[in-house]
Amino acid sequence: MELGASVMNEIPHISLGVRKEPSTTYGGNLLPLLHQIHYGLDQLQTLGEPCFIDLSSLPLAPAEQTALLDFLGMGEVQISIHNLGGSKIWESRFPGVWVVEHLNEQGDCLARHLEIANFPYLARSQAEDIAFGLEQLEDGLKTLADTERGDSP
Repeated sequence: MELGASVMNEIPHISLGVRKEPSTTYGGNLLPLLHQIHYGLDQLQTLGEPCFIDLSSLPLAPAEQTALLDFLGMGEVQISIHNLGGSKIWESRFPGVWVVEHLNEQGDCLARHLEIANFPYLARSQAEDIAFGLEQLEDGLKTLADTERGDSP
């Protein structure tokens, strides 16, 4: 027994303490995601390259999604697209960072992503739509001109 006590006395003193771990309230994904947004916005400014971050594909806890949206806030521009279930787009309080939500017919969010761009891609007019709009405008102008001349359509 005395041999055992002697071995124990030779072990160096180890002090134990309580180490505070980083907060896991948000699961640890929020801060890296915000850094990714910062990097994307920097790339947009310096290189003109847009960035797309699919939030639906990330392992974000509900509290992280809420905290992210709270942090991003709401900027000056909001866009509603009315097709199928529809989409909502709003610029965050950080110009160039857009939140895009795709909704089902009941208004539930099916997918959410961030688009770091000068203007969201989904809100841009498509070439076919522009061509159709041009035809409609030409027809409208012709009808208006005919009406002012007194011609019947």
